[in-house]
Amino acid sequence: MKAILLMRFFITACILFISCKKDNESPTPPTPPVIVSEANLNGWVKNPAGLATVKFVSPPSTPPLGNSSLQLTTPDRSFGRLRDTTHSGTRLSDLTELSYSTYIQQRDSTVDEVFVVLLIDIDGDGKSDNNLIFDPRYQSGQFVAGLFPDQGSTKMNTWQNWDALHGGWFIGPIITDDPDHGGWFFSLGTYINKYPNATIMNDPSKGGGAIRLSVGGPAFSKNFIGYADNFKIGMKGITNTYDFE
Repeated sequence: MKAILLMRFFITACILFISCKKDNESPTPPTPPVIVSEANLNGWVKNPAGLATVKFVSPPSTPPLGNSSLQLTTPDRSFGRLRDTTHSGTRLSDLTELSYSTYIQQRDSTVDEVFVVLLIDIDGDGKSDNNLIFDPRYQSGQFVAGLFPDQGSTKMNTWQNWDALHGGWFIGPIITDDPDHGGWFFSLGTYINKYPNATIMNDPSKGGGAIRLSVGGPAFSKNFIGYADNFKIGMKGITNTYDFE
């Protein structure tokens, strides 16, 4: 009887100890944002063309992180791009987060917005085969009905967050392949099912960095001024957040 009582006491004490330990443990702190600035681009590369500009400035409204953000302008429809080079070799199937925030200060067309491009190698030869494009203009209404979450239409003079991981994508850069022209519009999961080895891949022949924050091109209007910040990419549950300062 005494042995049974001692065993019960021992088990109860262990449970109380574990419970107290859990209550007293601090949660694992989130990884601090990586600061990307003129002084240290931290793996990102500025890549403007024509009259387009790529700068780090204070936006008209308080950004999601810090005091400044990435500014992209296209006075002449030229491409303005900021490219990330550090995630080459990441399999699409390992992504657990992909999102960013945008702000539109000026545009002549209601569809112009900062979009994301991923250069993807599907056959393991170390070269990109597809340009996957996430464009906020296609994340609402008729384009996503019954397919993807409706993230709302793009707006002027307000910060908006875009969930690219769960949004709709298409293959560029040919305009007639976009959703407006009946091009294949798909989720990353659908693309991975078709190409299970799909991997984000830097490609010098296409400008280098495999991940682009981009504006401009033939489908854009002139005189666009937009901003991006709070870019997040997660791999196997570990997320890197980029603060453009």
